[in-house]
Amino acid sequence: MRYPSPLVLVIASSLGLAASFAGCGGSSAPVPSAPHSGAMFPLPNNKGFFEIRTESGVKPGRGGRSRSAKVEKTPFFVFFYQADGSTEMTPPPTDVTVKIGSAEKNTPVSLTPQAKNTEGAIPFAAPAANYPDAFRGELSANINGETVVAPFSFR
Repeated sequence: MRYPSPLVLVIASSLGLAASFAGCGGSSAPVPSAPHSGAMFPLPNNKGFFEIRTESGVKPGRGGRSRSAKVEKTPFFVFFYQADGSTEMTPPPTDVTVKIGSAEKNTPVSLTPQAKNTEGAIPFAAPAANYPDAFRGELSANINGETVVAPFSFR
């Protein structure tokens, strides 16, 4: 009688372990691409998705040299989508805040709804400031009367 090699046993047991976790909520639906070229994140409990889009506040100085570049204050924007990842969330959330940074040292920022943009979406805007182009934090929003909190991190 021929026995399988140890490598075959390791692969088979790994596949079995992965399959057992797949049914236990270990996997989630894929995150759709962000319609506004930002970073897309899921909201908990299949409430939908949110997108964060930042804008660079760096304007080149004379001759385009980096030493003479001026940093301008810019806002960042958050868009909310239903569970399909592309349809605007209706009604829109209220009380939207973002805490930037780690839990020990974070900066809470209140976002305000803006007028619909050309695609018909309602962006929530942070006040203009010197935000990084990439950061981590926690979003909080009231969605249909329920406070939803979601962590995020992007570059």
